[in-house]
Amino acid sequence: LTSERIKIPASIVTMSSAPIESLKDVLVGIDEYTISEKSEKKIRNGSELDENLTSQLNFIIKSKLWFGVKQISDCFDKMIVDNGIIWVKEIHANTTISSLPGNPVFYYWIAYFGDNPTGYLISKHELAQGEDDEWKVLIENCDSDFIYHGITYEDDSELKPKIKTFTKKVKQAVLGDYYEEEE
Repeated sequence: LTSERIKIPASIVTMSSAPIESLKDVLVGIDEYTISEKSEKKIRNGSELDENLTSQLNFIIKSKLWFGVKQISDCFDKMIVDNGIIWVKEIHANTTISSLPGNPVFYYWIAYFGDNPTGYLISKHELAQGEDDEWKVLIENCDSDFIYHGITYEDDSELKPKIKTFTKKVKQAVLGDYYEEEE
């Protein structure tokens, strides 16, 4: 899995206050959303993780998403993860349309393995419609290709272009100035 190194300044936008029932609510109105990075955190050791970040990182480890990472301390082992550094970005989907659901927060985790980045956009089960109180992968960054892994819906043909737009907006937010329009 490869991609370009990412260095993006954080940005904050105003959000709608309507409740979110599922990711599908966001997908249906995706053309009215701005997806942006709120913050980025470079993590060099486990003591920098709060309970929420620890939960997310444990999900990534348990899911075997990162090569050779079997426990949190492996993330900071320079023999496993390049420079022993990982990053997490808080990503928000915001809208000024009050009738649309607002305030969904996603997390994008990235680590480098042999100069190749591996990144995942994850969300809590409320948005991803999981069976339990776990994190779910929505998008994988593989070689600069952002691939949707969220749930599919019965009316998938109507949502397919919305999923593509969501994935593109996430890619733009994550890559920032490094984003290049696809042909």
